Amino acid sequence: MTNQDYANASEPTTPLSGSTSSSLLERVKTNEPEAWRRLVKLYAPVVYGWGRRAGLQAQDASDVVQDVFAAVVAAIGQFSASQPGDSFRGWLWTITRNKVRDLFRRAQRSPGAPGGTEAQQQLAQIAKPPAEAPSADAAPAERRESLYRRWQEAVRRSLHWEEH
Repeated sequence: MTNQDYANASEPTTPLSGSTSSSLLERVKTNEPEAWRRLVKLYAPVVYGWGRRAGLQAQDASDVVQDVFAAVVAAIGQFSASQPGDSFRGWLWTITRNKVRDLFRRAQRSPGAPGGTEAQQQLAQIAKPPAEAPSADAAPAERRESLYRRWQEAVRRSLHWEEH
């Protein structure tokens, strides 16, 4: 999905108006590709909207969508609506809020690039080299980071992501 796709998407009335289908979540937990596609189609625009309402620029909101779904992939097996009031949407909101906070913290720690916005845009258009597979003797954090980058690239391709 492109930034414009998120901006033009209206929030679906089902299942978001009530609760997320437990059968959809169970299928997602078993890594059913069609269930993941449906979950992303339903919730990526919602997460993007939350990011934009939090004050993020379009590209940053798109990055948050990817970060949120990376976290969902990692933790979906642990999600449980066992307590009254628990919901997938609430869980997703908590993840999104934390990812937005992470983005703001990173932005505060790193100074802006010299040359201003135009220089940053030019740098952003330079193609990034493909992530290499982690070596067997790489540290766990390096392997995890490499796998995360490869997963992000796969998600971008599967969603027909457009870089701006």
